[in-house]
Amino acid sequence: MKTNFKIIDNYALKFDGKLIDIHNNFDFVGFDYRVKENQLKFFCRRSFGEWVNKEEPEEIVLIHNNVNELAIENQNKNREDSLIEITFYEKGKLRKSEELTLREKSNDDDNIFYIFESGQVIQIGCEEIVLEIIKI
Repeated sequence: MKTNFKIIDNYALKFDGKLIDIHNNFDFVGFDYRVKENQLKFFCRRSFGEWVNKEEPEEIVLIHNNVNELAIENQNKNREDSLIEITFYEKGKLRKSEELTLREKSNDDDNIFYIFESGQVIQIGCEEIVLEIIKI
């Protein structure tokens, strides 16, 4: 898969020379999967905590183009829904019990793996992920 960003330490994205800490400074809003377009958009909005740098973008979207694999595991409704880890992994190799590998860039045959505090896991295989800043 191709991307226009790097994943740093499984919690942040390096984009256009800037580090975007999606674990500490952003809240997951939701996703929109369009079957006809074969596209999934993953939305995050800047948190309101006093620790959050106001220079962070107000909102980001990760656009997954040409989705060929999508798996969503259930969440525990009694836990918060913040994103705790994001990583690339080799398609067909990683199992839930295995340790995640720290990798900044994806390989051609990778999927992306989003893990939430609630226990929810979203795995996406696609040809390309484009990070866009919605508002600054």
